[in-house]
Amino acid sequence: MRTTRMTKRGRKMAEDRMRSSCRVQRASGQPAVGTDGEVHAPTITVYEGPCRLRTVSTVTSDIEAADQLLVGQASILSLPVATSGDIRRGDTVTFIPSNDPDDDLDPALFAHTMMIAGLHFDTDATARRLPVRLVT
Repeated sequence: MRTTRMTKRGRKMAEDRMRSSCRVQRASGQPAVGTDGEVHAPTITVYEGPCRLRTVSTVTSDIEAADQLLVGQASILSLPVATSGDIRRGDTVTFIPSNDPDDDLDPALFAHTMMIAGLHFDTDATARRLPVRLVT
């Protein structure tokens, strides 16, 4: 029982630090050309709510892929354990304004999209800590 109480307390503390808000979406069908002439992939929202983004390393590395030079940097997206179990690799993350504007501590997040690069499951986890990579 003590471990359960401590884990619940740890989860509450972790969630209190999740001051940003994000939406996690997944492709849900075949891409189609929209009325704007652009190709759009239909999506479903699998999570929307509080989150916390941390850059775990300020060291960048050059990645060459498909004749492009990209920069990789390790980041972790933390979500509440109880409400984020449906997240999958490849889901996209966009940051959205919080209900309380004072919680939007880094407005530069709104300009970026991340992709879930890995999953996290742990018996005593206080948050679901997912590795993510910058898309835009």
